[in-house]
Amino acid sequence: ADAENPKVDDADAENSKVDDVDAKNPKVDTDAKKAKGDADATKSKVDPDAKKSKVDPDGKIDLLGRKFVSISNFRGRIYVDIREYYEKNGESLPGKKGIALSREQWDLLKKHSDDIDEMLLAKLA
Repeated sequence: ADAENPKVDDADAENSKVDDVDAKNPKVDTDAKKAKGDADATKSKVDPDAKKSKVDPDGKIDLLGRKFVSISNFRGRIYVDIREYYEKNGESLPGKKGIALSREQWDLLKKHSDDIDEMLLAKLA
């Protein structure tokens, strides 16, 4: 975790490990994995009005599937934190999977939301 982005998404590291494992194990059908991922993406369509996201008392917005958005403060810097939570002893705790965006990164993401929507719709078509 570096000072600029304290909670770095481990997905890239995990994805490279999966690629290494797939290369070493020819029995793994990566096309089947991709097809399953595509099927999961299409069946996980959620009606935006089905559950209106509201800020809970802890200051988190529920994105469904144990994923939440909150504002965090780390070493005096403010971040938009998008993170998956897990439950331990009846308590909801932030997990490693997630990303903390600086204000500048958050503004850029918002600026490109229409582009992201277009890319998503193209993949779903």
